[in-house]
Amino acid sequence: MKMSYAFRIVGMKDGKRRFIDAAAALSAYASCHPSCEPQAESYLSSFMFGDDFREYLSVNGTTRGFTGLCWSPIFWFDLDRADLAIALADARKLVDQLRELGGQEIVLFFSGKRGFHVGLPIDETPSHEFHSTVKTVANDIASQAGVIIDPAIYSKVQPFRAPNSRHPATGLYKSWIAVDRLAMLTTDEILSQAKQPIPFDWRPAPKPTPPEIRKLWDEATQKNLTTVIGSRVDAPLSGVQAVSQSPTLNRRTLEFFRHGANEGERAKRLFSSAANLSEFGCPQELAHALLTEPALDSGLSPSETRRQIDCGLNGGSHD
Repeated sequence: MKMSYAFRIVGMKDGKRRFIDAAAALSAYASCHPSCEPQAESYLSSFMFGDDFREYLSVNGTTRGFTGLCWSPIFWFDLDRADLAIALADARKLVDQLRELGGQEIVLFFSGKRGFHVGLPIDETPSHEFHSTVKTVANDIASQAGVIIDPAIYSKVQPFRAPNSRHPATGLYKSWIAVDRLAMLTTDEILSQAKQPIPFDWRPAPKPTPPEIRKLWDEATQKNLTTVIGSRVDAPLSGVQAVSQSPTLNRRTLEFFRHGANEGERAKRLFSSAANLSEFGCPQELAHALLTEPALDSGLSPSETRRQIDCGLNGGSHD
């Protein structure tokens, strides 16, 4: 599925959301293209979206209430402290922790005021709860590093300050910093660099998620799925199994969410994933929302997808 759409705001953070191609916008901001209006306060969405987002924004004129799939090739950490020197020390701790967990090609920006935006390339599957999983993993890693991050950026349709855009309070720009220079930079050097927009070469693309971070991701996926299911189960649904005392989202179900399945086993894997969800008392609507996308991407027809999900939820036999 193409997940390349985003929104842009020029001016105040609560300004009009303009539909854009995310990669093209990031490239333009990185190169300081005049169309980005570098002198203006400017934001891009934290996450990227598919065609359903484009339609939603076109019809409603707002991103408020959008509940579809989201994704990003990078997940961000926002470090914002009252003292820039403290924020710089935290950025160093966080980068060291990401490297210890196997993180490579870490991206770093000075925010333009008193903090830093640290990004880690990942390669995970779009989902309705992608933003929640990112938040859980980011909080886990920040806790390990002993730093405090701003959780607001993990809202699904949250604006995030654009690179090379001007901060209205300071007049400084969100500026790119080479991570390898982080240990040597002083706050004065950072502030001096941020006095004007500076072009940089950045082409963000998904990178394999490091194994240690993948483990945190799987744990967060299970935790968030359990929370979502629990919050939506008001009463037992007809045909759905009762919740077991200690249900577990198994590895094969997680893999189906992420990669689907190969021909010859896709129907069986879909069925077993639905059966696994039924152990949580998963509502039928939610099960279809979670499983339909990877099933169709695997090559199953819409009718077969619906049938296998319903059979798995109802404890029926698999053909």
